[in-house]
Amino acid sequence: MSYKNIILNLVLVLSLLISLGACGVTASPTAAPTAAPTQPVVMTSVPTVAPTNTATPQKVTLEVAVESAGYGLDLYTAIARDFEDLHPGVTVNLWGVPELWKQLQPRFVAGDTPDLVAAVQDIDHAALITENQIKPLNDLLNTPADGQPDKKFIDTVIPGLLDGGKRAGNYYLFPWNAVTYGVFYNEKLFKDHGWNIPQTWDDLYSLCDQIKATGIACIAFPGVYPEYFTMTAWWDLVDRIGGRQDQLNMENLVPGAWNTPTVVEDNTMLRKLVVQGDFQSGWQGQDHTASQTLFVTGKAAMNFNGTWLESEMRNITPQDFQMGFFPIPGVNDGKGNSTDMRVGSDWWFIPTAAKQPELAGEFLKFVFSIDNARTFVQTTQSLSPIVGSSQGVKASIPLSESMAAMEKANSVEPWFWGNNYPSLYDLMATDIMGSMLRGEITPQQMADKLEALAEKIRNDPSITKVPITY
Repeated sequence: MSYKNIILNLVLVLSLLISLGACGVTASPTAAPTAAPTQPVVMTSVPTVAPTNTATPQKVTLEVAVESAGYGLDLYTAIARDFEDLHPGVTVNLWGVPELWKQLQPRFVAGDTPDLVAAVQDIDHAALITENQIKPLNDLLNTPADGQPDKKFIDTVIPGLLDGGKRAGNYYLFPWNAVTYGVFYNEKLFKDHGWNIPQTWDDLYSLCDQIKATGIACIAFPGVYPEYFTMTAWWDLVDRIGGRQDQLNMENLVPGAWNTPTVVEDNTMLRKLVVQGDFQSGWQGQDHTASQTLFVTGKAAMNFNGTWLESEMRNITPQDFQMGFFPIPGVNDGKGNSTDMRVGSDWWFIPTAAKQPELAGEFLKFVFSIDNARTFVQTTQSLSPIVGSSQGVKASIPLSESMAAMEKANSVEPWFWGNNYPSLYDLMATDIMGSMLRGEITPQQMADKLEALAEKIRNDPSITKVPITY
């Protein structure tokens, strides 16, 4: 470049700066430098000044892994596209498979995790928290909610649900859903025969006698997966019989709490359904799909299950089938409140090794914004953890009745011990419960086995104990 051109360029630069100062305009850079230059930069031409707010957004990829077995991926794929529209430069890589944790586990070991995870099956959240693999959500929960800026995110969640993922004052897990457990029944069959909803277990036994007299099975039960009784009836019966204090003693691993007379009576009441022949023929060898199909096709009057049942059986249920719901019945002379509800959930969480933890938090808030929560309820006919998410949504009969049961409940509690001590749950829910129902062990022997498991956990220093006070 000639000496004359250099002089002209300098004049142009000075003129431009004077012009900008006179107009009160500050030039904005097009992007932040990635590193400080190591050599002085010699200006050889006039710089181009970019117009304000036209900078190219930084391109970021957010990886979100969602277990597809429960609600599928279509809803969350649509939410991801909406999030991208609101955040130029962001690409949401949302993917999922059934049994997601089998694919994620080696990545957690290697420290190469997704930014946000919603996993359900075979995942030990308690161990991940103890190993510092999950990021606390406290700060995120105290930011304004998406779509409800006048509320903190934490205040949009149904009271009590977050406590299921709370450890030592920190919230690590965000509830995916609000699962209520109870008895689903054939509403039309009940109406046609004039059968009443049982208020107590004695009523239930009598009702089963009436149902069996018509040649219909009273209860469709999946003997291959006996945990369906652990999930739906066994824990609630502890409360119905002995009251919340008995549950607290068990959750806190108090010596002798797992083989009390309350637990033995609970086991005996469930075993009585088998002894009376209230299950379908061949129940021992049927899985949940077979038993649920029996129920929705009118060959059994009731099915103990969770509020995912309707969505899970949508493609099999006849159009004229009318499904209803009622909570676990009370117990005559029981110490507990028969309206108490236990609400469970699957969980979302942000791994500690997430590459985009802040963006993952924003996406989590967007997924559980009031609008997206209502879409979830409408699409899946399942309960959302977000307050008000069912308002204005056309709900099915079982969903409406489960919501009504929650509203009438004396208390709504998370299911703490199932999350805190999964080894106890896994053995109790399958092997021990199944053995007792099949008559291989007595109700007392089942209680003794549970106490032995609780004792093992109590004396194992490697297992973090989580005190429960409410």
